Amino acid sequence: MQGSNVWTLSSRRFQPFLAFYASSPSSTNSHSTVEMCRSLTFIIEYSCGHRYPKDTQKVDCKSTNCKISSLHSTAPHACLTTCKQGREPPVDIVNETSTVPCASCAPPMPRRRG
Repeated sequence: MQGSNVWTLSSRRFQPFLAFYASSPSSTNSHSTVEMCRSLTFIIEYSCGHRYPKDTQKVDCKSTNCKISSLHSTAPHACLTTCKQGREPPVDIVNETSTVPCASCAPPMPRRRG
């Protein structure tokens, strides 16, 4: 996950965050920062410090001039010159932490004899 933004949430209840983040820049919400579609990756962080993705969600910018958006204009237009052609960089969100190390760092389980 190198090279991307990492946000840490203290609670597993992150729906208000998603609602804010996914709000359209053309809405009345003047503090919105979504100008292009992007993806959010939800991550678990283990006690050893390793992080692994658990889920990914697409955030639609809901713009008519974004090629990836569900609201992209279907009317004839010069899409390559007037529309955004890609996604913003992905955002990694640590929304779960574990008190145990990951499987790679955990000590091996003792074998049962029997």
